[in-house]
Amino acid sequence: SCSIHYPICSITLDTIKVHADLQELPYQVASRLRSLKLLKLIRAGQRASLLLKEILPLCPEIETLEICECPSVNVNAISSIISSYCGKLRKLTIAGCGNSLDSDQARAVTESCPEIEQLTIRNFAVSDNCAGELLRLKSLKHLDLTDNEGITGKFLVQANSQGLRSLILRDCTELNARGHLDEFVKLIQDDGTYPALSLIDTSCLWAGHGESMLKDGKLKKILKNVRPGLKWQEEQC
Repeated sequence: SCSIHYPICSITLDTIKVHADLQELPYQVASRLRSLKLLKLIRAGQRASLLLKEILPLCPEIETLEICECPSVNVNAISSIISSYCGKLRKLTIAGCGNSLDSDQARAVTESCPEIEQLTIRNFAVSDNCAGELLRLKSLKHLDLTDNEGITGKFLVQANSQGLRSLILRDCTELNARGHLDEFVKLIQDDGTYPALSLIDTSCLWAGHGESMLKDGKLKKILKNVRPGLKWQEEQC
């Protein structure tokens, strides 16, 4: 469905069929996009990238952007547009899109969209270097990097996000392959490191029963004692 009201507050594209024959934005839509606050692009098919390239430059007030299940969308190309035109973003979700986000584009988003508080980038789109750049977002409170097999946790020990409250690293199968997650847990035993963090989720669908991502099983118990307000979640383990 595609519902447009004045003033525009939301556009949702649910099916490929909706915009299969849309060649350009109707004038009556384009003229109202300056007041757009929220845009969700879901399963928009082959036209997804073109739609975003047309819409985003016209949306200087946008605060929430969700791009999901659009494999035709090049993450780097769209991130470049986001960093150029969407400086007021507070919530950004990119999941199930094509390609991966490189460090340069991640840095551009970080520098151009400093108000992002909730960031979700899923499905093989992020590396350790890229994740490290994203953690530099000063307003960041929630980071979800679910299903990014390229991250090993190295980015966590090279940063210290002061405002981050929740860290979701579900189904990141290479997480702690080199022991970086254990190192991270030792670091955050000090309240001065990631001081606002209250939730870590390292659940993994492919982990064996009772298996933890941590190599040293004692670390979680120690962390619970020194930072009782921090919840570590490992479902399906």
